Amino acid sequence: MTQADPHDALLSIGAISRATGIPSETLRTWERRYGFPKPLRTAGGHRKYKHSLIAHLQLLQQAIEQGSRPSKVVGKSIQQLKTLLGISPQALLDGPHARDPQADPTLAAEPQRAPPGLLEPPQIIEGLMSATLMADAPGMRALLERCWYECTTMDFVSLVVAPFLERVGQEWYEGKLAVFHEQFASNLLRDFLRAQWVPLSERSAKASGQALLCTILPGEYHALGLHMTALISAARGCRVISLEQSSSLDVIVQTATSHKVSHVLLSISSAALSTRTTRQLAQLRQELPAHIGLLTGGCGAPKTPHSLRIQSLPGLESWLSSLEGIAYDQSS
Repeated sequence: MTQADPHDALLSIGAISRATGIPSETLRTWERRYGFPKPLRTAGGHRKYKHSLIAHLQLLQQAIEQGSRPSKVVGKSIQQLKTLLGISPQALLDGPHARDPQADPTLAAEPQRAPPGLLEPPQIIEGLMSATLMADAPGMRALLERCWYECTTMDFVSLVVAPFLERVGQEWYEGKLAVFHEQFASNLLRDFLRAQWVPLSERSAKASGQALLCTILPGEYHALGLHMTALISAARGCRVISLEQSSSLDVIVQTATSHKVSHVLLSISSAALSTRTTRQLAQLRQELPAHIGLLTGGCGAPKTPHSLRIQSLPGLESWLSSLEGIAYDQSS
């Protein structure tokens, strides 16, 4: 008797989903739209997949996480995906590396106006709001995962996350949502965003990506903008250090210098007091080393001579894409 090769084993769609982290519904959608992954069928009509498909799907997942659209990469061969990701034979021995953004033209492509998923943006927002009202954590995560795998990073943040947060804030202000609902949605979304950007940042660290500190000012309690910024930054190949709570400006300065970051990115919500924020930015600019840039973004970010204000999410992505060549007077 000979021992069976485990790589010849056939796996269910649930097993493939658990092994790769790609939802079963997404695998079915890709099969229907792009003809991949194409399963074998049992006599009863159940899908079965070869074990070797796991490695293929993991490369595909990595390409999508780093900005490629599913329509551009689903169905590509393993070798094509390795080339797209900039993975050399030596890199495979060393571990996963973030690819050079220049290697993938889809990163520089104009963002789509609507995610190419099964649902349109208004339906997505309604689905997320329904899950919020019912405190349906599994349902919300499943919908966010569908959007994440069907959108570019920029579309996911600007067409799903940002409008959803705006809707939650508006309905909480109007008394349609309780504090519990707002906290439920915020906490779940924060955890989901973090789960996406941390692996991207870790790959960028191995590839010596430029380090950025994403944080908030002392007295600020709204950190979701921080995680949106971190996700976009990590997807562009940056190594992200996050600081969700800073008890003082000294903590920000110490964190920035110890991690040798090139820039500090501050998320400032509309709840921040303008006069206090302006005073903090002036002090932070004075205490930070001159070579570390200071950027602000968010509804509460004031226009001051002490920092560079990023006025939109596309503006952040544009700044990131020209990060190495940006000219900014740190002494202002």
